[in-house]
Amino acid sequence: MMAALLLRDTDDAYKFADGNRITRNAKFEFLLADVGHHWKYKQWLFRFLSYISATLTERESKEYIWNCTCNTAGGQGRNIPNDNLVELNVQAVKKKVQSQGANATFTSARKAAMSIKTQNNIRDNLLNQSGCKPSGKRKPEVVKLSDIRAIANACLKGNLFVVEPRRQLDSFTNFKNFFERIDATKLYKWLNEQEKKIKTETIC
Repeated sequence: MMAALLLRDTDDAYKFADGNRITRNAKFEFLLADVGHHWKYKQWLFRFLSYISATLTERESKEYIWNCTCNTAGGQGRNIPNDNLVELNVQAVKKKVQSQGANATFTSARKAAMSIKTQNNIRDNLLNQSGCKPSGKRKPEVVKLSDIRAIANACLKGNLFVVEPRRQLDSFTNFKNFFERIDATKLYKWLNEQEKKIKTETIC
């Protein structure tokens, strides 16, 4: 439940471009990635936090925090993470390159990548001048609250949050909060290794 609420809050923070909330949640997500052995996300989250707190200047850090998202559709609550935007751009470039078939080269792929923004600007200007509305591109939004609400309602209905003497739930005898599963010794060792790497990269 805790991890589900954290994910839901992070999703909401990205939608509304709340940089402070994204950064705060990243600290908990880093610990969650460590417990779940998701090394790629753990590494990315560590780098994200280290840029903000140590590597960048104060001005650059603030800019980094408040530029984690991009709004491609307009309107409030429609921001997407920058890594999703990169994926969208990659897919757009792939379509351009694939349309060239066997004639595709490094130069043509580079030109396709550089021309996408210009083509989009021309299209937007034509739509504005002609008064046409762009065709819908948004997918129906997936309702992500229903599953969490169902879990919460089931827990409340079963009075799981109420302390009752001599009550024992045998279904989850080995369950531990994910914060309790953190191996502090290994985590500190890993952090020290990453700190040395960052210092080496900074010197180079």
